[in-house]
Amino acid sequence: MLEVKRSQCVDVFFKVEADAHIVSTIGTVELVVSACRFENALRRHCPTCCVPYIDTRLDCSLPRPRDSALFMPGHFGGTWGIVRDGMAANWVSQPSDCDVFNNGFLTRYADPSGCWNGLQYTGSMMQKAINCESYDDLCQPYDFSDFEADHGGPHMWISGHMAALPCAPLDPIFWSHHSFVDMLGERLKARLAPQQWRYPSNWMVPYMHRAGDPMRPFHYRNADGMYDEFIGKNYFYEISPADFKCSKDTDCSPSGLLWCDTASGTGACKAKCQPRGRCRTGVHAMCYCKKGTPRCNMGTCEC
Repeated sequence: MLEVKRSQCVDVFFKVEADAHIVSTIGTVELVVSACRFENALRRHCPTCCVPYIDTRLDCSLPRPRDSALFMPGHFGGTWGIVRDGMAANWVSQPSDCDVFNNGFLTRYADPSGCWNGLQYTGSMMQKAINCESYDDLCQPYDFSDFEADHGGPHMWISGHMAALPCAPLDPIFWSHHSFVDMLGERLKARLAPQQWRYPSNWMVPYMHRAGDPMRPFHYRNADGMYDEFIGKNYFYEISPADFKCSKDTDCSPSGLLWCDTASGTGACKAKCQPRGRCRTGVHAMCYCKKGTPRCNMGTCEC
């Protein structure tokens, strides 16, 4: 990711996606095209790399989801103020009109509350999306569907640049979040008949979002994004750890960012909490430590 940034590809994709994110398609189409091109750019520097998706359901098990180990320096970095560590440490906010916090850098102000406020995905949100009867059903109402509203939750959760619509693609979390949204679309597509996976032709689709309208800023029509071969999409998604049962931590994550909670009798993968984050006293396994012994003492993770 750093090599892509140094080559200025991130800045190019930021400008492209910022335009597309404001006015283009409905549903998942535009983000599929952007994500596909972004991943191809990443692979020019790392042929075996891919853009991972973030499933915020896993973070919902934490008393304070922003304490997830995902936001440690070795990964996405901090969640409050200028991002000074992680893969996007000290990224300059470009173009200049995206210096919305007047500090010159990528900034986040993640919500400190728990999962009750609806800013992270839940199982019911996911089921609602993948149980739709067609792509058209997923997109209704066309001006602001539930699918679109649910996608907006993590934008507001991370806040900062992620909450500034034209500037959100500056944050690498944007790409991983949108990969998850695309994954939901793929889950729906897998269970639908081909004739149900078509871009809406209803006259109520807003202007510039219709099937034959140009997919700004790409050289496609909006409806073209429904066809993987046409847009050059050649990737697939692994099942989320939130969707299978586990018996040990390594079932959930080879990186150690997740743990397997077997207390309820049915193993469930959950996000680990970073040091000094809030945890449930006595549940030591939920704490993440690169070194030392993880302990949850008096509601705080320690190593």
